[in-house]
Amino acid sequence: MLSRSVILALGTVAFASVLPSTIEKRYCGTVLTPTSLHSLQQQFPDEVFPNTIGTTNQFYVSQNYDAEAGILVNIVNQLAYFEGPPPTAYGCQLGISFPPDYPFDPYNGNQLNVYTVPTPLPPTGPTYNNIVPNEFLFGTITIVPGQTAVINSHVCPTAGEGGLAYVFSYPEWSIETSNIGWIQGGDPTEGVTGIYLSYNC
Repeated sequence: MLSRSVILALGTVAFASVLPSTIEKRYCGTVLTPTSLHSLQQQFPDEVFPNTIGTTNQFYVSQNYDAEAGILVNIVNQLAYFEGPPPTAYGCQLGISFPPDYPFDPYNGNQLNVYTVPTPLPPTGPTYNNIVPNEFLFGTITIVPGQTAVINSHVCPTAGEGGLAYVFSYPEWSIETSNIGWIQGGDPTEGVTGIYLSYNC
């Protein structure tokens, strides 16, 4: 099994790059970028990993396949949280966008499942164990450079919920070592690199 220091080092190497240029595209309604991105790691199921927004801005999903045991190990899922939209908002859409020449690093397995997560999030912070996504699949996305796509739409949050949260992971049928990552960035008024939430659509 990988040590915590190795995993953190891997993330540092994978995402040590300059923020890419944004995409000049218009989006439906008002656009929000993630308030927080937290790593959910199977190997450290009760550890709260730091919010990367405002530091590395890294988004990273991975899994290792143990061929001898025939199981997936060292699963790393990505939690994304968007604070807001306001209680009066309608037509919330989760989307994703990348420049045509975006240099994903790493890029080995590009189809992800997306699940919604009940909010508000645990006050002690999100972990692999205490984040339980809703049972039904919210959407799937095959990630490629140059795309701008809506993953799915749903009801905007109530005042009590305060925001919307999602977990990104590899599909259950994917039984191979895979990883994908990018640097979340961009300007919501012009273009976003990575995931975004729009409302009033």
